[in-house]
Amino acid sequence: MPSRRGNTGRDRRVSDRPTTQISVVGQVQTDPLRAEVATLECVLRDHTGGITVAFLGRRQIAGIEPGALLQVTGRVVVRRDRVEIINPDYKFLRPVAP
Repeated sequence: MPSRRGNTGRDRRVSDRPTTQISVVGQVQTDPLRAEVATLECVLRDHTGGITVAFLGRRQIAGIEPGALLQVTGRVVVRRDRVEIINPDYKFLRPVAP
């Protein structure tokens, strides 16, 4: 589970901060999951762990594929008994080479 440093300089688990707005930089680890409903999900991983990122209402987003380096900013929620970032703003830091 990713963690981020707070004002104290100590790492804090994202799961300890539900409903908090955070930014995470990580590499897309899994092929985006496409559910029956229009939702794109993938796991974003950094040195502290991984977190599910879900884009509700989207079936695909060009460039979100394993190996892409993304920065996502959004609200942390607990959904289906797991910690996720739902509909974040995102920026490609390093797309996957063609």
